[in-house]
Amino acid sequence: MKKPWFKTVLALCGVLLLILDSKTAIKGAVDGITLCLQVVIPSLFPFFVLINLLNSSLLATNLSWLSPMERLLRIPQGCGSIWLCGMLGGYPTGAQLVHSAWKQGSLRKKTADRMLIFCSNAGPAFLFGIVAAQFDNRAIVWWIWGIHIISSILVAGMLKSDERFVAEQKESTPLTFIDALKKSILVISHVCGWIVLFRVLILFCSRWFLWLLPSEASVLIVSILELANGATFLRQIENEGMRMLIATIGVNFGGLCVLMQTASVTSGLKLSNYLKGKMLQTLFSIVLSLSVLIISTPDFGIPFLRLWLMTGVIFVVILIYLLKIRKITVAFRRKPLYNLLNDKRKG
Repeated sequence: MKKPWFKTVLALCGVLLLILDSKTAIKGAVDGITLCLQVVIPSLFPFFVLINLLNSSLLATNLSWLSPMERLLRIPQGCGSIWLCGMLGGYPTGAQLVHSAWKQGSLRKKTADRMLIFCSNAGPAFLFGIVAAQFDNRAIVWWIWGIHIISSILVAGMLKSDERFVAEQKESTPLTFIDALKKSILVISHVCGWIVLFRVLILFCSRWFLWLLPSEASVLIVSILELANGATFLRQIENEGMRMLIATIGVNFGGLCVLMQTASVTSGLKLSNYLKGKMLQTLFSIVLSLSVLIISTPDFGIPFLRLWLMTGVIFVVILIYLLKIRKITVAFRRKPLYNLLNDKRKG
């Protein structure tokens, strides 16, 4: 058994930092709580409650209008509602719904691991409530959302499906309103806890080194750490085209805070698959965003050298990370896509 030296040292450093610079920590925590109370809870909590009720009634139900999407995503019949509700509810609604379906026996673990990758996405409440406020041209947010949806579908298309479109449907009692409320309170508490923690981390980073970097780089780093905070910093980028690109990257990757939120509601599923899938989705979104920006160059006025340098570095780093992994979880359609040896051993 490995000794948790790294976690111990990290925790000690964190405690020491809080003691030496408690004012920054307190301000970061207050800012995080304010963000949760004013933005996150009002925009996401009602969605969590209603979408838990909606998905509970739709799961394993044969809805003909969702069949084309189920075939496109190559998921079991009756599970299209999970992707739909995840796309409408925002992070980490889709992840929570996939986990719930697996726990209820409606999905096999292999299918849940696969669906986790593309069923958890940013929702319209976040995009049109927070991100839209950062753009003078609100139509840009529709482009960001469209790119987000298409990137999610492209990732699903590259993942092998072992279900052959046969759902493992099991009878389950639909959630009552009280059950949905309790479930949503638990999820939103996890979400807000991580947001407050990452807001403290972001404030420390801002004091240490972020102020030395160009606005594009600093906003990108903040977005990678915590999506909601990164979205509120987008106005620091003067060029609207660059702002759109960085917003698209943040929305598709989700950020480390969303990763931790997902881990909080998906115990037992493979988070490594989710991370690599989100990185692949980010690659798709970069390509699509650049295509839109190139076509719309006169409107956006993109500084091409800076744009290509920044996105090129991001693209190469993500690609190298994916290729270096021996047990690749995401690959082309005709090759093995994820390793579920642990699942087979358990079975």
